[in-house]
Amino acid sequence: MPFHSQKRNGVHVTSENLPNFPYKNATGAVVFAWRPYHWYTNMWRVGGTRSSNQDDESTELWFSHGGYQGGEGETTGAEWFIENVREELDAPNEWFYDETSDTLFYVVNGTATMDSLVFEAVVVKSFVDVRGTSSNPVTDVSVSGIVFRDTAPTYLDVHGLPSGGDWALHKGGAITAVGVRGLRIESSLFARIDGNAIYLGGYARDVVVDGNEFVWIGGTAIASWGDTSTALDESGRRKPLADPVGPDGRSGEQPRGTVIANNLAHEVGIYQKQSSFYFQAISALTQISGNVVFNGPRAHINFNDGFGGGDVIADNLLANSCRESGDHGPFNSWDRVPYIHNLRGKSSVIPVFRNVHNNLVLATYQSQEAFDTDDGSSYYYFHDNVELFADTGFKSDFGGRENKQWGNIYAYVNACWHLCCGTDWIYANAFRSNVCVFKNPDGYASTCDSKIAPNTWDVGNNRLFTKSGDLNVCNMTLQQWFAGGHDVGTTVSAWPTDADLIAWSRELLGM
Repeated sequence: MPFHSQKRNGVHVTSENLPNFPYKNATGAVVFAWRPYHWYTNMWRVGGTRSSNQDDESTELWFSHGGYQGGEGETTGAEWFIENVREELDAPNEWFYDETSDTLFYVVNGTATMDSLVFEAVVVKSFVDVRGTSSNPVTDVSVSGIVFRDTAPTYLDVHGLPSGGDWALHKGGAITAVGVRGLRIESSLFARIDGNAIYLGGYARDVVVDGNEFVWIGGTAIASWGDTSTALDESGRRKPLADPVGPDGRSGEQPRGTVIANNLAHEVGIYQKQSSFYFQAISALTQISGNVVFNGPRAHINFNDGFGGGDVIADNLLANSCRESGDHGPFNSWDRVPYIHNLRGKSSVIPVFRNVHNNLVLATYQSQEAFDTDDGSSYYYFHDNVELFADTGFKSDFGGRENKQWGNIYAYVNACWHLCCGTDWIYANAFRSNVCVFKNPDGYASTCDSKIAPNTWDVGNNRLFTKSGDLNVCNMTLQQWFAGGHDVGTTVSAWPTDADLIAWSRELLGM
């Protein structure tokens, strides 16, 4: 069902798209709507109704606030629904609280009775709030063996834009930590958290999140968001808001050296679909290892920018991402904005290489790539990973450079890679010594794209497999392409058996 909001902040509805409409009182209802192409969801609080003055005799539900949960503005939407209005109270276990009459309405199921039920109102949004500064951080706090559950939702609370990627984010979680050093969160359970579970902000050093379980999380399981300089105008003057969103991150007011290890996360992003197991913006030197993550609406790991670098993503199992969204993969990154840092021992806008290795990635559902290095993402090493089922192995687009791929297995993909949108900008990318098992005989582009400058796309020594053992490249057979001196060392064969593919994967992952 299409959603449309234009000119005024609201949505036009009729009884054709809301069968229980008109409502006696829609004030306080909440509208949820996908952005077109399913990149994120927006939410709005309904302030009331008014005549829409449209030819279809619809009524406008006008919004008092909301619509800021994604990083891109939209006047249209895709699928949508409405909640928190009495007329929609029509299924077991649904409830509605009428603030005017101070009355709770509840639909019992077939076995329960009102006398047997206990109702608890959830109002707390953060259980633990630790706050210091870079000059006076809170040190060596340990949180271990605790069950955190049932926080109130935060999707209508204030959100901000962390950096150059698509995300907007609420600065808070069941555990909120800003200005900390040596914080440890271990062996704990986060369940039915209706916002973010853990939020790291500003200065944070050597934080460890190890051995926890995250389940039924409304937003993101772990979010990290650092600060940079205040923004300057074209004359070098501080802009009026003086928010710490400028280009200079050398002050160190960011999470650095965070360890995210040995966690189990599933059923994440129940309310906010632009959500992940781990999200980072303006953060660096993060180690993400040994985690098992499955069942999420979007990417499981998301980097909103290229700040700093030096991150390691290793030995993780990532499965069933992108269950409700598109144009993404189990891992996603953006790099649209340059940031100054000092992690190379001198001031630089070039990130330290990120190292992604020895991960098992089951890129099912709508995974466009296994590793979606999007919009200029650069300076990545991808090696010794096993990926199955994505449409494409990895992406490099809009000026992406220095992305090196070697020793990976990409099985049952349509294409090894996707170069897009400014291929003449691509520089020093490489795809060597990988295994690609194709679902079609045309999924290997080699170096035949005429827009790619010489010596900027290094391809060779790959083992390719198709059902027939034949492969077409650049409007010719692969053997004809090889005869011209291209793609030295690459071979093509018929599909391996499942047993062979499993054996190769186990050896690669050290299992």
